[in-house]
Amino acid sequence: MILYNIKSAWRSIRAARYYSLLHIIGLGVAIATAVFIFIWVKYERSFDQFNPHVSQIYRVNNAYTTSDGNNTIWISSPAPLRKIALQNKQVAACVRIGPDYGASKVVYQGKTIYDIGSTTRFVDTDFFSLFALPLLKGDPTTVLASSNQVVLSASMARKLFGRVDPIGKVITLHDKDHFVVSGIAKDMPSNSSLPHMDIFLPLTFIAGPYQRSTDKSTNNAQAVHTIDDEYGSFDYGVYVRILPGSNIKQIENQITKKYLALGGPDVSGNLFVLQSLKTMHLVDEYGGKSMLHLVDAFGWIGLLIILIACINYVNLSTARALVRLKEVGIKKILGADRKVLMGQFLMETALILFIAILAAAVLVTLFMPLYCRLTGHVFSWNLLGASFMTKVVLVLLGAYLASGVYPALLLSNFRPLAFMSGQQSKGRPAKFISRRVLVVIQFAISVVIVLVLPL
Repeated sequence: MILYNIKSAWRSIRAARYYSLLHIIGLGVAIATAVFIFIWVKYERSFDQFNPHVSQIYRVNNAYTTSDGNNTIWISSPAPLRKIALQNKQVAACVRIGPDYGASKVVYQGKTIYDIGSTTRFVDTDFFSLFALPLLKGDPTTVLASSNQVVLSASMARKLFGRVDPIGKVITLHDKDHFVVSGIAKDMPSNSSLPHMDIFLPLTFIAGPYQRSTDKSTNNAQAVHTIDDEYGSFDYGVYVRILPGSNIKQIENQITKKYLALGGPDVSGNLFVLQSLKTMHLVDEYGGKSMLHLVDAFGWIGLLIILIACINYVNLSTARALVRLKEVGIKKILGADRKVLMGQFLMETALILFIAILAAAVLVTLFMPLYCRLTGHVFSWNLLGASFMTKVVLVLLGAYLASGVYPALLLSNFRPLAFMSGQQSKGRPAKFISRRVLVVIQFAISVVIVLVLPL
């Protein structure tokens, strides 16, 4: 029976090849468009999810009330917050990320790479352990244990050393400082909220002790300082990993209270709040969710595009219903019951949808390079994962049911006696008028999409 339905459906598709082509083009383009939208939505929602502890990692932001009463939040904080945060038993780890203002080039045996300032950072020794960034070479617990060590990204190592093993090689930064390459890190994923980094320097290199430029002018020449004394210098991204079940408010209050007590009157007015790494990409430091709403809206738009294509398929199928009255009537007279006819029409829809899916796969493959250039990201199947593919399959299954069931019910419900007696209007199901409703819904959805996209 299945083989018969496939042959019968294929003959019907070939007999109405132009209508079938319209179905395939409409469904194929809609599915390809929706897949591109779903890929982008999946990518935006995947930020930092590669970290197994992402739900426990928070950035410590500085909330400051200005003299005119406005609240300002800085995503950078002072270095002493590390020692303050680690005094709280609910904090398991704390890492600081600081800029290297003096980095402009890196040199190795006469080979120089410029413009490295934006990708060079000072980090604490447990940086790689906290953020679960894999090392291709080196031990994450000791790779930055010494102040003269450096970790390079895989791409930076290739630029500097080519195919030569970089471990143990000495590079020069700041025109005078020499660092030994102790590890090679896998290139940071593009779906990370952290700033992109190619050169990782130990924070102990600048931690001190040192003298401030103002010490001599204030007759304090013997004074020594460390970055843990700089309560008024907001240069670092400070991240904490808290224990499961911790009280966020308690941690914020403890950090703020201790900081104000140690920093003195010069730092009054500063409060510290924790921002979750899990939602950091879609929810800003002020709690604004405009990006999250945009991603959600595009997800719905992808579903609506497929729904429009399904409605279009139903409309075209029901528009040709009268043409197929004779076919249905003869088959019923010869003994075909409603279930057999429904099986044939559902198989016809399944074949058309299958061909449309193949066409959509071709379109996605052809336009993926252009899509990557437009978005500025390179998408891989590893990023999408099994859960994404499962959701796509469920959407396609829903599309099959939405586009196939109604035409199958409509066509299989024709009454052959009414048709053979010439009473076509009586042989036509009363629900046939619902095609007008579908057209209205289709245009309404299109108008909604057009109005939403500019927002």
